Amino acid sequence: NKVYSKNVVNEEDIKIFYEKNKDFFKEKYKKLRYVELTPEILTGKSNFDEEYFKKIDLIENRILDGEKFENILPELKGKFKNIGFANNNKILENGEVIKGLDDNLFEKIFSIKNNNTPEFLDFNNKYYMAELLDQKEITTPLSNQNLNKTIKSQLKITNTIEENNNILKKIKA
Repeated sequence: NKVYSKNVVNEEDIKIFYEKNKDFFKEKYKKLRYVELTPEILTGKSNFDEEYFKKIDLIENRILDGEKFENILPELKGKFKNIGFANNNKILENGEVIKGLDDNLFEKIFSIKNNNTPEFLDFNNKYYMAELLDQKEITTPLSNQNLNKTIKSQLKITNTIEENNNILKKIKA
């Protein structure tokens, strides 16, 4: 305790570590939109009939033909669900957590790589059309308590390893 208690991590050490390693604290955020292609939306009926699957095939073909999201189903414009810039943990850039969206479906939508290119998704026997609107990297600020704790822990471990090496050198000498 005498040896290790001397190594107190102060705010200046944390700041220096953060500035040197800023690239490690960048996180990808994506702005997305999607729509679930239910029978009610596509046919006005509640059952999965031949008409529904014909419309699904038509949508899939239009996506493959490179049509724009809005042009594929212009009548559904009010049904699109928009997701503001969010990270892969379903956390919006303002810190709110996205609710009401299955984690695995979100992961599938978040994995879309090309901007402004609609994709057809088949997930849990449901069909979706989704699109990546924009993406950016945001550096987590040092004011973030979790990041601050993480850096402090890392510095403590580094200090402990350095102190162990110093003790080992003294023993060998």
